[in-house]
Amino acid sequence: MSRIILILTLLICASPFVQARTPYNQSTDHKEIGWMDLGMDQIRDRLKDPESADFTDVFFSRSGGIPAACGYVNAKNSFGGYIGKQRFFTAGDSVPAILESDMPDFATIWNKFCQ
Repeated sequence: MSRIILILTLLICASPFVQARTPYNQSTDHKEIGWMDLGMDQIRDRLKDPESADFTDVFFSRSGGIPAACGYVNAKNSFGGYIGKQRFFTAGDSVPAILESDMPDFATIWNKFCQ
């Protein structure tokens, strides 16, 4: 019994240091929602057809020590066809919005800032 209490105490004390992802549709923090909205706007600005952007699994993360919006987007290309779902990463105005198709080693960024 004392071992369970010790483990629960450690988990409660450590919980502020756990860097969890906050899904867009579950967030109640207005700053996080604003951050994710800004990120989606930055991605829309980069697309050929911004109105066609279909965002899924968007979330707020502090995994890499900076606030970031991550998720998936699918949008139309110049020919009017959807390009397929791809990951994105944004970190405010100081870092450009990055699409998975922008760089071959996007997984490194995703793993650092979006996990």
